[in-house]
Amino acid sequence: MIPKSKIKEIIDLIEGTDISEIEITSDKDTHKIRISRLNHGTNSLPYSEVLRAAQPAPAAQQPVQAPEVPAETTDSGPEQLQVKAPLVGTYYASPKPDSPPFVKVGDIINVGQTVCLIEAMKIFNEIESEVAGKVVRILLENEAPVEYGQTLMIVEPV
Repeated sequence: MIPKSKIKEIIDLIEGTDISEIEITSDKDTHKIRISRLNHGTNSLPYSEVLRAAQPAPAAQQPVQAPEVPAETTDSGPEQLQVKAPLVGTYYASPKPDSPPFVKVGDIINVGQTVCLIEAMKIFNEIESEVAGKVVRILLENEAPVEYGQTLMIVEPV
């Protein structure tokens, strides 16, 4: 896994430049990360800024704790796989506020398919599935905070 400190260092380096996307592959670990700065909405504002501008400022809130999903299920059903967050940020189900979600319950996904965006430091990162199968459960609401390693969705192999 590419250390979070290296990711932050890369983000800091491209902040304020015209670079819109960078992809880093680590041959040793065979890990890949793509950092994209996408502009969504009007006036070329980032997606998150458009959403924040359209909503009233929230009152002070306690952090939202996402439900934990056990790694193993106790039922005798098929094996279930998890798509996990590779970084901390804000979860977005679709590429734009008025677009359909990348995936929904019942969809068949493949390894490498984009399943959501996670925004971190105003950069939108396309999250690719590391598993293949049928999406049986999506655990987050759009714009929910997400932690590193948190389960985003449950997938059943097909």
